[in-house]
Amino acid sequence: MLELGEPDAISHDQRVLAYHTSRPVAFWVVAAGYGAAGGTIDQVRSLVISFDEHGIVQSRQANSQVPGVLVNSQFKDTPDAVLGSAISSISNEVVRISAIAEWIPDFEQTSWKVAFGTRGRLLLTDSTLYWLTAEQPANTPPGLALNYNSISDCKLGKSVGLTWIILRTTAGRVHTLKLWKTYWPDNAMTKQAAEFIQSKIDPLPSVPHER
Repeated sequence: MLELGEPDAISHDQRVLAYHTSRPVAFWVVAAGYGAAGGTIDQVRSLVISFDEHGIVQSRQANSQVPGVLVNSQFKDTPDAVLGSAISSISNEVVRISAIAEWIPDFEQTSWKVAFGTRGRLLLTDSTLYWLTAEQPANTPPGLALNYNSISDCKLGKSVGLTWIILRTTAGRVHTLKLWKTYWPDNAMTKQAAEFIQSKIDPLPSVPHER
């Protein structure tokens, strides 16, 4: 920990640590008519360290990879690359934030040691928080739909370098949401999503002081 810092992922039995970094090494652009799309070609480096029951290192595996343009455009760490085509709107509202998210209903995560929830997609519009499964049919209701007026509190949980969102509703339910890149926790997007939700939650009315 002192040498490498906090890991990006830890197994439930605490016997496997994983580190992950990426940096752009090239850019690609595809132009069509008056529009264009582009992205980066990233060098992805990972280190996985395994320990035995006594905490002694048993194996360590380091990888460095620079995917090609076509591979990179398909598997880059974006929600659309993993969970199907892009969703730009839902219920006639523009999607402001879209991210891969793991939803654990009726559970408040207090540390990284927790059973995994169900992987899907988090969609935030100006009025509602949606969570859809990866195979969500277009004509079925989302697994979770919370109007911001029904959320009483939104806060971040953090442990061992991982960050997640905890939501409390006015009905007394609690939900944990963990945001991901393709294979790694996305702490930056988690904070951005939490700040967006917090900005939409109606503040409690102030109580006038008695004189």
